Amino acid sequence: MASLNGRACDPSSGLVAPGAQIIAMVRGDDGGLLNAYSTQGAEDGYWALPEVEAEAQVSVRVQLGASVLEEHELELEQGEDLRLDSGPCSDPSSLKIAVISGAFDDYQPVLEELGLRDITEINGQDSTELLAFLSSPEALSEYDLLIFNGGHLEEGIIWSEQTDDDVTRVHQSLRDYVVGGGNVHCSDWAYDVIEQVWPGKINSIGAGIPDGAQAGESQQVMATVSNADLSAHLSGVAELPVNYDLDLWPVLTSAGETTSVHLVGQISYQSAGQSVQVDAPLLISFNGGGGRVVFSSYRLAAQDSAEMTSLMRYVLFSL
Repeated sequence: MASLNGRACDPSSGLVAPGAQIIAMVRGDDGGLLNAYSTQGAEDGYWALPEVEAEAQVSVRVQLGASVLEEHELELEQGEDLRLDSGPCSDPSSLKIAVISGAFDDYQPVLEELGLRDITEINGQDSTELLAFLSSPEALSEYDLLIFNGGHLEEGIIWSEQTDDDVTRVHQSLRDYVVGGGNVHCSDWAYDVIEQVWPGKINSIGAGIPDGAQAGESQQVMATVSNADLSAHLSGVAELPVNYDLDLWPVLTSAGETTSVHLVGQISYQSAGQSVQVDAPLLISFNGGGGRVVFSSYRLAAQDSAEMTSLMRYVLFSL
């Protein structure tokens, strides 16, 4: 017998993949399956198979949800203790994340499932706290990623009907943060952050008017994966079910010239008392300098499939 060990790592991001499934299949000279061994990686990604047949062909697959992270073909010597090299691998728990809380989404369970631990919540329902945080370049610079849940306070912070010095400071602070390498993720009603701070990057049925695009009907959409790298990350998956569990989600009509679309689907929304169907971008991203901005029109809290969790890993670590 021999033994195998390693550390599961997502090659697209270089980050640890906690809870990955490891399968070692032992085959004979004719290619037939002789035995199979499996284990699950720990939270820090490390795994071990202490007893595997030696002097036989062994196929090893490391998989996280629908994504195959590694595949190895090898032959073990008697008594060998082989460590598989996954390349550079960083711990996602080292990333510092600020989550602006909202009324209609909750990133926290998804973040924790992906192994992220250094999470600070900013009260998105407290205008004083939210304004102080978003208008401070020093405060933002402490974090690798800002996440805006849908339903946080916006008027007087993200937008104003008249010229407002506070809103101007917030816009400049966020743009500078992304130019300097910070990343911003928004979902659901937080689309106003993108329309107001980065105009022209997305187009909605609201034509830039705050809250004007919130007309989507509750539905499940079979979304097309329109990005080749994302499809490869999802092991060739071409379509994903996306759940819009609440009415009044924001409907995009198109993406700007420098904006990438990752998911698109036929959706329905209410207009003048009628249900209208259109093909709409559902997940987009764009560069804002050294960092990146991402928007999903759906609520993350409403998605519970393995494929959507894998997609979220790609969105957080690979876009």
